[in-house]
Amino acid sequence: MCARLSASTGVSTVVLGGGVFLNRFLLVNAKEQLQKLGFVVHCHRQVPANDGGISLGQVSIAAHQLETANR
Repeated sequence: MCARLSASTGVSTVVLGGGVFLNRFLLVNAKEQLQKLGFVVHCHRQVPANDGGISLGQVSIAAHQLETANR
């Protein structure tokens, strides 16, 4: 799917996220295969790929909205 989308869009960067990528086997193998196809691959390192990462993103957005509203 990534190869097809890349062919039609020119995008060559992939971000692997979500709870499925807590599975090390899936993460390592998907990353290796995508890199073999020439993709630049990004994945979680400091923030969990599951609900913990979603919560952090939600807090970041809320903080930004509060900061913007208080200007």
